[in-house]
Amino acid sequence: MLPKGHVWLYVDGIGRRELVCDTLVGREVNVPLQDFDEDGFRYRKTLDAFCEGRLRDYTWAEENFKRNGLSDGLWDTYKTKFNYEIEFKFEDEKAALGTDYLYRFLTGEFWHRDNKPMPSLLPRVREIQAGWKVGTTIYNGKFYFDEDEIIKGYAEAFKAKGASGKLVIEVSKYNNWFTIYLLVSGKKYPLTKTKIHVFRITPQHLKEEKWPFYNNHPDIYSGDIHYIGE
Repeated sequence: MLPKGHVWLYVDGIGRRELVCDTLVGREVNVPLQDFDEDGFRYRKTLDAFCEGRLRDYTWAEENFKRNGLSDGLWDTYKTKFNYEIEFKFEDEKAALGTDYLYRFLTGEFWHRDNKPMPSLLPRVREIQAGWKVGTTIYNGKFYFDEDEIIKGYAEAFKAKGASGKLVIEVSKYNNWFTIYLLVSGKKYPLTKTKIHVFRITPQHLKEEKWPFYNNHPDIYSGDIHYIGE
């Protein structure tokens, strides 16, 4: 449910969620607050007071609205698709990407351990979760992309009509350094603001493995990373 009555319709499955219709628009209907929410009318009396009260129930939403207002065109940006694929490149030749992955996109779509190949046209990536193995050691990484950076970065990288490319995640030999960029027509467009943390699991299950092996955003909990349109 989006501003001004717009509705996005999805099909949900075990391994993926796909946006199948983004053109639905509801008809505006005026309903007295008392009929809409009798308790809301009793305690708030007016629609403005009711909306302000409900908004305060969600701290992040209130802060978001004060800072960004109602971004009418934001979701048009979110649903823009580009011709690209996602690729991991490992400096260590012994590293092997696992099959337990999750790709989330700005549209709310996701792909999770689905055997069906992803389409070539994809929205901007929102989050990637992926695991890889080096010998008997397993690494589980989570990559949270910066909203402003990917909106501007994708627009710049794919500005040429019909451009195609890759989102590349390079993993260092010691699995503790990452280089992320869009590669389009041989040119790299760095994505340096991605928040990343990686857990390392060994057969010994050491105590320190309860904490991230690598974490470049200790100042913010991953669950507190929000996007404007959420």
